[in-house]
Amino acid sequence: MSTKNQRVAKKCEGATKVKSETMMSILRSNRESNWVRSSPRWWERYTEVVYERGHIEFLERVFSATGVWKLAIVSPWIASLENDPITVEDIADYIARYHIKTLVIMRSPQKEPTNAEAAELFKRRIGSTLTLYYNNSVHAKIYVCRCQPFGFALLGSANLTPHKSRSYEVGLIINGFGAGEKIIEELELTATDYIPGKGESSLEWAPWYRR
Repeated sequence: MSTKNQRVAKKCEGATKVKSETMMSILRSNRESNWVRSSPRWWERYTEVVYERGHIEFLERVFSATGVWKLAIVSPWIASLENDPITVEDIADYIARYHIKTLVIMRSPQKEPTNAEAAELFKRRIGSTLTLYYNNSVHAKIYVCRCQPFGFALLGSANLTPHKSRSYEVGLIINGFGAGEKIIEELELTATDYIPGKGESSLEWAPWYRR
């Protein structure tokens, strides 16, 4: 092949390579564009699945949140061990420090002695911002945090008890934006109105309440 023909062949080869790379770039761009169109927009991604450490993840978020003004904790059993990542004492101290309005629903320590220490600790440390109900039929596990700029909640299977006593737990963290806002409102009403309104519920502690 002559020198001229070699140059022409090389030029054609380069053009083909550029064209191929351009086509691949277009295909990648189309795929990414289709993925974006088919993916949930950020305000629609309001839930995430959590496993064994679900309530720890929730509490870690509470401790790092801005402007926390209300908490609801519904758990049949509440207890912790000294070496737990977050103890019941840590929770009570945090609530007391920031004067957070807090609702707790648990089973009565008379029926479930495991709850005795947590109940007394909450009453002693939190004091006037605590509302405590006993309900020996409660089985729901609901954790709600109201804060800025939006709240979040955990709905799951794990009690607020030591991590090593649980296995194969699963839950959903719900963020309070998009459709998640309505879900959090309903979970909060379940804790503040629906369960306390049941006949099995008894008001144990509410210093703000005057009979």
